[in-house]
Amino acid sequence: MNLVLQIALCFWEIFLPFCSGEKWLRRREMTAAGKGVWYLGMTLSFLLLILQRSSVLYSRWYLIFEAAVAALLFAGRFRIARRDAGLLIGIFYEGMYGLDLLLLLALGYARGVSYMRLTQENLTLDRIVLCAVSRGIVTAGVWCLARAFGDRILKLCERNRKIFLLILSMQHLSLLRCDVVFADETGQLMERSLLLFFLFYLFLIFFLLIYRIREKGEHEKSVLEQKADAAQQKYDALVEEERKRDLLVHDMRNHLIVLRSMLEEGETDRALGYIEGICRSVSKIPHRVETGNTVVDSLLHEKAERAGEQGIRFRILAEDLADGFVEDRDWCCILGNLLDNALEGSRKAEGERWIILRLENRPFGIVVSVENSCSGRLRVSEGKLKSTREDPKGHGLGMESVAFSAEKYGGTFLYECENNVFLASVVLYR
Repeated sequence: MNLVLQIALCFWEIFLPFCSGEKWLRRREMTAAGKGVWYLGMTLSFLLLILQRSSVLYSRWYLIFEAAVAALLFAGRFRIARRDAGLLIGIFYEGMYGLDLLLLLALGYARGVSYMRLTQENLTLDRIVLCAVSRGIVTAGVWCLARAFGDRILKLCERNRKIFLLILSMQHLSLLRCDVVFADETGQLMERSLLLFFLFYLFLIFFLLIYRIREKGEHEKSVLEQKADAAQQKYDALVEEERKRDLLVHDMRNHLIVLRSMLEEGETDRALGYIEGICRSVSKIPHRVETGNTVVDSLLHEKAERAGEQGIRFRILAEDLADGFVEDRDWCCILGNLLDNALEGSRKAEGERWIILRLENRPFGIVVSVENSCSGRLRVSEGKLKSTREDPKGHGLGMESVAFSAEKYGGTFLYECENNVFLASVVLYR
């Protein structure tokens, strides 16, 4: 019975980081041979762990070996750099084994050195319970990280590799202290080591809480700076629009005098050409967009200017978006990518070039719809829209980013192309 429970714990230990990776990261595309090698590596790692755990609870060298193999398998399955995989997997296993030994030291301090050695070197029920408790704590910690950071855990690791390396080093040093305890026959170091373990993890938790508060503050500061920049851009654009309108109104009297003179002289064609010139000047003044969201307004203003420069008719039908349940960076991702694709598609269209954007604020959420003229020549691979550029490297990822942002709000992202019209729609739920 103890062996069966031990096998279940080993399975829990091996597959927990990979189950977490399925939530946080994207899989790599592997060939059939690559998948076979990966599953073989997982199987061997699982069997070796059962073999090792049947003898002793903790082995310094096997821990290093297990973490290294798991990091390679992790990097092989998910889109993550090997050094980042090594940091995350290393912290995971060092923390788990550290909790194992912390609990073992506590029980040893309460029941004596002989009990601690018995539990360390034999497959007892107490040892199984001890491991189950530590893995439960680690699982709860992983769940809390998923709730706090979600898909940002990889970016967090990339931005703070030095901090993650410091945590891993501290865990490693604390486990080295345990090696000294097991080498001590009298058990005199046990009390001091237990206190050291307790202080270490207390400091680690305090450090992570401080870091979390600091990161949240930096994020809020960055968001405020982005909003301030967007507001300044919007203000500058409004000032420029008002200046153009004032100039047009100021010159209108002179324009009417010239037109009357032309009509009195019977130069109707010349007068019509003059009117068309005025209309072209008026059309170059961008339409003012007011959605109640500064970031959205600034983004739409910039895209409308680009459309005007490229001779693309851009129509915006927007409702009030001031409730703000969608984050600014998600607005930038969704509208930026959809409108950039629409501009590129319309630019390549034959005949009339146009874009229609609809932003609808409904009780259940927000509906974004972008419709544009296109050439009708699209590349689809594995059910995904690909870039039609001659050099597609680094391109074609915009649609994936839009889908990823939609998933954050439990929403959907759909697109279709029919009769040289491309339609993309995004639904974001509250």
